[in-house]
Amino acid sequence: MDVDFSKIPEEYCVEEMVASICSLMFEYGYREINIGHLLRLIGVSDENAEEFDDTIMVLDDSVDTSNTATTIIPKNTTIH
Repeated sequence: MDVDFSKIPEEYCVEEMVASICSLMFEYGYREINIGHLLRLIGVSDENAEEFDDTIMVLDDSVDTSNTATTIIPKNTTIH
């Protein structure tokens, strides 16, 4: 799906990034996501994200995985 992010409100872009990260994590078997770490992944500063380091989001079967990549990354692979 090609999206012109310059025409979409900033909040929508952040929402899509979070949804994509959660979907990918779910596909790889993660069901609990640390919110502080998630915020850092999307570019929030350590200072602001550390407020949420003790907050966990639990993913259930309602996570939409239809937009996740189909490439399987072998275990023990380091991605740079």
